[in-house]
Amino acid sequence: AAALNPYNAVRLLEAATGMMFIGKLEKARDILESSAALTPFATDALLEDQGLLHFLTGNHAEAEQCLSLIEQPTISVLLYRMLARAASGTTGVGESWESFFSRVQNSWCQTEVPTQENIMDWVMLHHPFQRADVRAELSALLQDTMEQKSAS
Repeated sequence: AAALNPYNAVRLLEAATGMMFIGKLEKARDILESSAALTPFATDALLEDQGLLHFLTGNHAEAEQCLSLIEQPTISVLLYRMLARAASGTTGVGESWESFFSRVQNSWCQTEVPTQENIMDWVMLHHPFQRADVRAELSALLQDTMEQKSAS
């Protein structure tokens, strides 16, 4: 998509997200730079992808900062912001969990409240990172956050 239409910022963001899911982070960075060059202002979608790229490259504080600029966060932004805060050890993880869990609960199509297992399954299905180390980090951070919230 990016090669066929390199002047569509939205298509470039979709391509960058795909590159991140398959672990091609340098290619994702290049595509994000191309998308940013086409847009004179930072959109929420661009900030989301930039934040995710920061997270995946281990720059958790930068990820949290970038994701916090988003005015209308998607459920994925709430997830990534919470995980970035947990990974960087900054404050606000509990508040981030509450925002994320509230969005999950309000969007859940079943009548019962989603369990920790339901949430973990949903996150891993809808964020299809192909690298095992990324999946392990994501699931460990989420599991730790859920356990801390259930203990408090």
